[in-house]
Amino acid sequence: MMNYWFLVIVCGLLFLLQMGLGLLQSKAFSQEFVALRRQGQKVATGKHKALFSQGAIVMFAVTNSGQIIAGRAIRGITIFARFRPCNTFNGQRITRLDPAQLADQPPAIRKAIENAVETWVAVHKGLPPVEPPEAFVAFITKVQSSVAALKASIMRQPQPTNT
Repeated sequence: MMNYWFLVIVCGLLFLLQMGLGLLQSKAFSQEFVALRRQGQKVATGKHKALFSQGAIVMFAVTNSGQIIAGRAIRGITIFARFRPCNTFNGQRITRLDPAQLADQPPAIRKAIENAVETWVAVHKGLPPVEPPEAFVAFITKVQSSVAALKASIMRQPQPTNT
């Protein structure tokens, strides 16, 4: 019985620690957003959610004409990740990013940048921001497409003939 209560207390303390660190990360996001907002007229944000790999958030300070002034990015699995400069695209228009520079980015950051561009375009057309799929939904969709591809490849295999 004593081991049970010890385990409950440890789990509770770890949950509180995770909540506190999550709040610190949320505060860091707000500070970075405000800092970018002061640099440009608008801030374009994009995110990539992942279930078993790194997620990412990207923010760009953008002028009214769409030119990127500064950028910040965060990627990681845990709440210990911190924002870092992402100034590779400074001076470029957000709707015309250099494909070679985009390809050089880590996959999570690249997907977050693509989401930021999609969101920027949607908002300027008067549409709601583009939300990336939830991590679990994306995982299930990937599994379903893999199963469908496997079934298709099995169906394409020639059947043995009995002669």
